[in-house]
Amino acid sequence: MDTPRKTLEELRRVFTQIAGKDQQIDQAEFKKALGLKDEYFATRMFSIFDSDKSGIINIEEFLKTVEELVFATEDEKLEFAYRLHDINGDGSIEKDEVSRLIVASLKENNLDFPPEQVAALIDILFLEADTDKSGEISFKEFKGLIGKHPDLLEAMAVSPVSWLKPRKPDDTIPVLPKQKRSRQLYVKHYIQNNWVKIAFLSLYLAVNLLLFFGAVDRYASQGANLYVQIARGCGAALNFNGALILIPMLRHFMTWLRKTSINNYLPIDEGIEFHKLVGQFMFAFAIVHTIAHFLNYTTLPIPFAQSLFATKAGLSGFLLLLVFAVMWVTAQAPIRKGGKFALFYTAHML
Repeated sequence: MDTPRKTLEELRRVFTQIAGKDQQIDQAEFKKALGLKDEYFATRMFSIFDSDKSGIINIEEFLKTVEELVFATEDEKLEFAYRLHDINGDGSIEKDEVSRLIVASLKENNLDFPPEQVAALIDILFLEADTDKSGEISFKEFKGLIGKHPDLLEAMAVSPVSWLKPRKPDDTIPVLPKQKRSRQLYVKHYIQNNWVKIAFLSLYLAVNLLLFFGAVDRYASQGANLYVQIARGCGAALNFNGALILIPMLRHFMTWLRKTSINNYLPIDEGIEFHKLVGQFMFAFAIVHTIAHFLNYTTLPIPFAQSLFATKAGLSGFLLLLVFAVMWVTAQAPIRKGGKFALFYTAHML
């Protein structure tokens, strides 16, 4: 077996051969040296080695990172794996971050699995790891998951050390043949694995459509013009979504539901994502609702500004839309996770 010191010397020689006279490696050379196929994965790995973010890896940066990997304790390996998956460096891992890394890792190892199996794997990992149901995995939760399943560490902590070491003739990665799947079979498998979510979202969309067109028909029968019909239709959908949006965030209630048979028929573990979806629908309905009212104001005999600012409905609606816009903007990931969580929280209190 190779000793750690021997491994470091081996890797120093490899670096020297790859880097050439300038003893520096850029991202293209790094990707080629490790034999990486996925550009996204190569960029992620390169960023870990490029500690000064100069776009170039020098011998000192290379050996420092490699030495940390060679002599790493179990906790340090965990930290490396966590850093690798925490793409935006915000100290938490989201489902889309794990998804991108797992897909890239499978590609690097010439493994081909149906998308529904990959999605199922990610769902299972999150269901078990995200113990506080926040929609994100903290390092503590990640460590707890690895403690239950130690073999996951090898799969998630991709090590460039093993890639850079010279391979023996028989040290090859088996390539699994790609399965030929028809589109119909893929759709069938996807529905089988996600039927609860599909049924729930279909019901949600159906209720929104029924409320919208029900209000449109009601106001049309009263002789209202098309603008008023659309505004009232959006208003009916807004009332429904406004009553619904907080329910997925009631953690004690959702925990209770999870323990009942209802859990088999509702995507309870997707509560945060559904909360976000309802928020997007509400903002879209609010925009259309407002535009429809603005267009209706242009048909009235009184001036537009008077309809907007001199009536309770116009003024309150305008102010509510401003509040909604602030809430929507501050809820976006760059603000919510970019060190401005307090701004997101305060705006949501509106």
